Amino acid sequence: MNNYYISLLKKTYYGEAGEVFNSLMFCSFACTLSTFENQFSQIFYEILSDEQKHQILLGECIAKLGGDLDYENFDTVCGNLIFTKNIQKMLEYSIKIKEKSIINYKIILAKIMEKNVKNTVKNILADEQRHLLLLKSMLENYNLVEENK
Repeated sequence: MNNYYISLLKKTYYGEAGEVFNSLMFCSFACTLSTFENQFSQIFYEILSDEQKHQILLGECIAKLGGDLDYENFDTVCGNLIFTKNIQKMLEYSIKIKEKSIINYKIILAKIMEKNVKNTVKNILADEQRHLLLLKSMLENYNLVEENK
């Protein structure tokens, strides 16, 4: 068992800007927009699907390294979730959280040498970077539409 690797992975599993947190956030945003902003809702649902896959992959890595998924600080982390119906705020907050996630994954890549875990983290990082670009593009397009109203 490698407690150091486990603690790093747990941070990205359910820490601030971790996969559980991101899943809750994107689920909230997607559901909030589902009745009146189908385009944004659909993209949030797609990102949510990836976040849930990331949870499974990280959970499996933690378990294979001998760790437990013990949500000890999860209440504190959930306190950082925002609830809004403002699309611009949703996008800005999502971008901020994705940037934190990317930093966390890059730190893990620099510190973990176990090949299978490193490959899993690389794949998740690629998704997170893709999500960030998509969210930034969405915000830019949203701002252009709002300016032209």
